Amino acid sequence: DANGLYVLSNSGWRANWYDQEGGTDLALSCFNWQGELQWKKAFGTPGSNEMAGTLLITSDAILAGGWVRVPGQRDVAPLLIKTSLSGELDDAPFPHTTQPASTLKKLPVPLTTKTQEIVHTLALSGGGYIATAKLIGVTEDDYMACLLKINAAGNLEWVRMLSDMASRPGRICTASDGNFLVLLTQFDTGISIDQVLKLRPDGTVIWRSNIWTRTVDDIAPSGDGGCYISGSEIDGIVMHNALIMKLNADGSEAWRKPRVFFRYNTTANKISVTPDQRLVVAGEAIRADGTERGIYLAQSTLDGDVIWSRVYVRPDTVLAVQGLLATTDLHYLVAGNAEAKLTGNRDALVMKIDRWGATTWSKTFDIHLNDNSSGLLERGDTAYCMAGTTGEPLFGTRKKYGFLANIRKDGTQNGIRYYGNGNPEFSIKNLFEATADRLHFVGNRQEQYGSSSIYFGTLDPVVLSGNDLDLDAGLKLFPNPTKGTGWVELNNTFTGVIRILITGINGLPVKSIIVKKQTNNLIIPMSLKQVPSGIYQVVIWMGKVRMVKQLVVLQ
Repeated sequence: DANGLYVLSNSGWRANWYDQEGGTDLALSCFNWQGELQWKKAFGTPGSNEMAGTLLITSDAILAGGWVRVPGQRDVAPLLIKTSLSGELDDAPFPHTTQPASTLKKLPVPLTTKTQEIVHTLALSGGGYIATAKLIGVTEDDYMACLLKINAAGNLEWVRMLSDMASRPGRICTASDGNFLVLLTQFDTGISIDQVLKLRPDGTVIWRSNIWTRTVDDIAPSGDGGCYISGSEIDGIVMHNALIMKLNADGSEAWRKPRVFFRYNTTANKISVTPDQRLVVAGEAIRADGTERGIYLAQSTLDGDVIWSRVYVRPDTVLAVQGLLATTDLHYLVAGNAEAKLTGNRDALVMKIDRWGATTWSKTFDIHLNDNSSGLLERGDTAYCMAGTTGEPLFGTRKKYGFLANIRKDGTQNGIRYYGNGNPEFSIKNLFEATADRLHFVGNRQEQYGSSSIYFGTLDPVVLSGNDLDLDAGLKLFPNPTKGTGWVELNNTFTGVIRILITGINGLPVKSIIVKKQTNNLIIPMSLKQVPSGIYQVVIWMGKVRMVKQLVVLQ
């Protein structure tokens, strides 16, 4: 028109590196007559591929036509979008109050990049964080993985590049020897190469190990300085099975064991070491004929031998997994979403599974339009915290908001807070407890399509109801810091079995104690002579009541 040129195109993993969800979006751009970009909009939903077709400009609107296809399904549906001449849809306003931007701390990375996106963050025992991030420039060759060191105040200390090739980082975890383990995918002339990197605390690489399989999705530390890896492998031509691998401390492969589930394609997207020294993986389960898409969950020994495996499906609903938490009461929490096949409506999903695979409860949370739960944290007040994204319409511009919700142990919601301004995307990637029992979280704030930044936030703990007795007032942990031997003093009316579990910052247990309480006052010794210096969690169960205290060990 008289103002310039409109261009209809595709954007996403098939077209460029900017799409966070892995699907293809329909993109609409406007240029002036000098070829300068005026604005750019993306339309689509994370679970579908939207393709461009025809563009029509009227006196007061833009009509864009194409088609949409859900991955894994053959059928396509026609698609028609009508926007204003500035590319805006008439979306309904977000109905909830969002937290002020002043509650978040932006973290600029001092490199010339268009997009700075956090991938995974790990809290350090001495305060501060270590994180993996991807830096995206104007061209595909600038899509690079890096490691960030952030101090306790949320300020950047250093940046280490993880590859000199186009690359994408994954999860980072602390090895049992004090170093770090990182997942990395490198892209070389159309070929992707998955790697595990072992890094010193200053970010220098000790070794790289190539992992040759279909996909590598997650990593967890083992007790010998190595790690466990989860993903999938090809079985025949089209079938794929969940896979668990073990790497030694030097990066060599100790073993690999696939997980075959009859009539289902399975993946192991998340892996965790449980407090009772088991491996649990969660992932996707797709029936071979394509009629069901659900969640796969399996438990095994630390040697990779299967104890049990389960598939969880719902009629006319697609279930997807985004997070996995092995709780200290020996249950598993799976976070993700449940999407209705008929309407496409997507709700946040949390399932609690007992140690033998039976469903304790399964809850969906209709927060606002399309919802997804991506992270879970066990709280010391007999509850969980759930992080996720919401606000994206069933189809339209990418206007996302992050949310943090408190969930009681029975799965009922007890409060929620929203973050972001919806212009257009805001996501929460990781959450964890750190100093003073405050809830810390980190994510990405995208000011415009193709350009984002990293932020940190904190939230005061929310006290939830549910304690059978007021036991916390009579609990003391001393001395703190301690050396050699610590003591737990309990002064309350509870009688019965007391269970104590001491875990490190990596979540791995280092000591467990079981005693019987028959009097009001009981003092329990904890021998810590073989426990390395560091910050530990002391989890104490009295019946159904669970309390968590922090203990500093000095040797």
